[in-house]
Amino acid sequence: MQNPIFSQSFLVYALGVTRLRNLTSMYFDASRYYHNYNHIEEMLVVADEYGIQLTDAQYLAILFHDIIYIPGFAHNEAASAQFMRNECVGRINDDIVETAHNMIMLTVNHKAQSSSFQVTEEMLEFMDLDLYRLGSCYNTFLAHTLRVFYEYRPIIQYAKPTYGPKRNFAEFVSARKQFLTEFIKRNNIFLSQKLASLNSQAFENIQKYIAEE
Repeated sequence: MQNPIFSQSFLVYALGVTRLRNLTSMYFDASRYYHNYNHIEEMLVVADEYGIQLTDAQYLAILFHDIIYIPGFAHNEAASAQFMRNECVGRINDDIVETAHNMIMLTVNHKAQSSSFQVTEEMLEFMDLDLYRLGSCYNTFLAHTLRVFYEYRPIIQYAKPTYGPKRNFAEFVSARKQFLTEFIKRNNIFLSQKLASLNSQAFENIQKYIAEE
């Protein structure tokens, strides 16, 4: 099966095969269990399934939005957006790069608001693709949640060296529930027209997860 990133002539032409291969290799780091290449590939596949005709800016944002990922680091999104700018300067139209940059910055809180630019349907689609796993079936939702734990486990072990495996996991679950609670305070989690149908499943998943002991 062809790598979907390399099937995009825009990215291949603009960045070159070697550069593109080096960029995608960053997603294969052994410490990445959730924010890995499977996530990037899934966003492209889901876009196709839901009839989203990806723009050049959306392709860029998908490729770069998690390129810098350090669990617990507060500025992954800003670092990824800046990394994208550095890679694309002189290679891709400035307006496309700026739109992709704004898309990545919206993933800080996944809200349809910004004080510095207008949020468009194009941007909402990208954000929803990033959150797609929240709206998957519950068992898949749990499996992906476990992968997030695997990414954070070394941090918990370092911060709480006296904790055993069970307490490490309990610490993560508590923090994860806190994080997800912010989503169910909203009227909608999925904000684009194309993926709005996932809201019901996403709310159900999160409410069930938070209620579990």
